[in-house]
Amino acid sequence: MLAVIVLPEQSMASERAGMAVNKRGLTLRELLQQTVHYNPKVHRAALNGIKDLVTKHPAELKLHKVAMIEKLQERICDSDKVVRELLYTILQSLIFPSLKEDNAISTRSTLSLLMANVLNGITHLSMDIQLMAFRFLELVVLNFPSSFPRYAEQAFNNFVAVLSNDRIHLQDKSKLNSVLAGLGHCLSLVARATENDDSSNRPIHGTLLL
Repeated sequence: MLAVIVLPEQSMASERAGMAVNKRGLTLRELLQQTVHYNPKVHRAALNGIKDLVTKHPAELKLHKVAMIEKLQERICDSDKVVRELLYTILQSLIFPSLKEDNAISTRSTLSLLMANVLNGITHLSMDIQLMAFRFLELVVLNFPSSFPRYAEQAFNNFVAVLSNDRIHLQDKSKLNSVLAGLGHCLSLVARATENDDSSNRPIHGTLLL
């Protein structure tokens, strides 16, 4: 009888049969693990791999978006600008649209994980990370406006601190415009919420409000 030799590559392939993988043959779990690697280039490859995988296998995103946010939130303060931009794109085009399909309570608890790192990023020593964190904040506010009041006071204080920093005025004006645009969006949401509160407390003709 001839002995059958099974190569490691064949064994791995058989184990992954039917599993969702990206074009490099990596699973979502493996890619998420790579996002905490010490090498920024590995972070980039992992995020690109995640984008590729969930685009091809949308069910993976629907099932594991909370686990994805738990891992990926750490990259908000990544030292590599490319990594931060990749994360922004993934949140904007993939994770947030899927998260909107969940119920409000589930969404609120998931966003609290993300917002903790966004607010940490706003107070980071690196000005570039601070400015990018404001973009993340604006992205959250635009997609989930009802979540903003919980973080409004801290966010506004951080806006003021950054705008008072002379370093920002010495850098590219587009970065300052980015912060001001984010501030404008947040202020408009507060104004809208105030108007809604006023209208709800306004007496309706012919009705006595107690």
